[in-house]
Amino acid sequence: MIFSDPFTKVMIEAAYHELGIAPISYTSYDFNKILSSLSPEEARKMKRKFRKIWRKCAKNTKYSSQYRKQLGIGTQSPSKAQKMNRKREVVRHVVVDIVAPVVKKMTNQ
Repeated sequence: MIFSDPFTKVMIEAAYHELGIAPISYTSYDFNKILSSLSPEEARKMKRKFRKIWRKCAKNTKYSSQYRKQLGIGTQSPSKAQKMNRKREVVRHVVVDIVAPVVKKMTNQ
């Protein structure tokens, strides 16, 4: 499945909007730039929603012990690299688990 076509990109953006988190176009992007433009309460809500989605991904996916360390599962304060890996997992969840089935169903009809 190709995720570079405009329709799929719009579907991914809509999924982020529906989930209530900032669109993650690439994982090295600093969320603080987006969050600084929001009110403190809105930024707090967005952070909480992201963490909720991340916890759901971590709970429902079986990771190897090495990858669990790279994600910082079980650590109180994850490093910058671990946070980037967590963003990558949330992107994977949105694209593969949410958007891809919808796009596939729409293109097969």
